[in-house]
Amino acid sequence: MIIPLGSDESQRRPYLVCLSGPVEIAEMLSRAKVSAGSYAGALVTSLHDGIFRMALDLRYDFLRYYSVEYRTFVEFLQNRYTFPEESILQADRFFAKEYRIYFFYPYQCYLEEEFGFELLKRIFPEESK
Repeated sequence: MIIPLGSDESQRRPYLVCLSGPVEIAEMLSRAKVSAGSYAGALVTSLHDGIFRMALDLRYDFLRYYSVEYRTFVEFLQNRYTFPEESILQADRFFAKEYRIYFFYPYQCYLEEEFGFELLKRIFPEESK
């Protein structure tokens, strides 16, 4: 599940990527319908790294570092980040299901605007758990 968080002054849109667990690169390439070794494959591999290596895992951070300071995951997101309230409540529902919640701030220009959101939704469709 992809939760858009609006856009910043440079029109880049950060997202919360809520998943039951990490997705392998091969699976992402398959979902994006691109071949490994191609230019599009390199872009999807870069996207994988951006989410699973560079993005913040908010669930992990909260449980490991911030659960002493904040009583709930909602309180943590409200006080530590400036996410919209609706996005916080959506993320909390995934937190309750024990999903990983990645705070992903795309640096790739092809992920800007509506195209990026639609691509992310296709690669990471809503899961049933």
